[in-house]
Amino acid sequence: MYCSNCGHEISDNSLYCTNCGAKTGTTNIRKGNKKKIFIPLTVLVLILGMLAIIILNKGGEAGQKYFNTPEAAAEYFVKCINKNDFRGAIQAFAIEEKVKNFDFVTYMEYAKMLNLAYITSPEYTEYDYLNTLYLQNNASNKIKALIFNLNYNNESDNPYIQVDNRTDAKEIYKAFDPKGIELKLEMMDYASPDYQDSDTYREYKKRDCKIYGYTDIREYYALYEYEGEDYLSGFTFVKYKKGWQIDSLYTKLGGTDTIKIVTPIDKDDYIDLKYE
Repeated sequence: MYCSNCGHEISDNSLYCTNCGAKTGTTNIRKGNKKKIFIPLTVLVLILGMLAIIILNKGGEAGQKYFNTPEAAAEYFVKCINKNDFRGAIQAFAIEEKVKNFDFVTYMEYAKMLNLAYITSPEYTEYDYLNTLYLQNNASNKIKALIFNLNYNNESDNPYIQVDNRTDAKEIYKAFDPKGIELKLEMMDYASPDYQDSDTYREYKKRDCKIYGYTDIREYYALYEYEGEDYLSGFTFVKYKKGWQIDSLYTKLGGTDTIKIVTPIDKDDYIDLKYE
């Protein structure tokens, strides 16, 4: 290189010009392979770090789980709950597919009213992130309700609990503790088979498949065992081309609580219910 002060040719690594003594502005660069290796590794670490953050926060299609059967989806969900793997549990829900396939115009034709929870279409992909958050929030609230109502003895039919004092608040707070959950899925049965196989229900399925892009819908009763007690719950599963996913933790066909998610039940009563 050349000195910027006098123009004299000097070594590339010189800190000062050997002719005029002017500072060259060059920092002390070490020779050898260390410098060449250090820069690429730093860049690589930064890139990998950024990719990890993107993957963890995106919650995108790569994180979605698909299952060959509704039973496999339910078993995976319960396993995630027992491990406190709530990210994994959320991945079993039909979220990304629902956002991508939702037909707003068809929904409005059937609903006859505006629901601001859903404003999306292939043309308005800017809303995809907001709609994804909305569906993730719905799923997370149902998971929290499941854990809370397993741990809290709410004998009232009213799912909304009144808090009168600090002691009540502390007891409620403890009921949200997910540690030590050992939930067992004892039974899962196709709910009200005569109705689900009826023309009326087929029309309902046809409508929802058109709105959300499903290829099939199935609703199930579920019997959980937790700490020696039996609990009634349910699942609604939806199918996309890649497989089955969870739509909700209840069935709309009756018997299950859409807010509490789980309610105590005798096993004999469950058996009677599934054959109604």
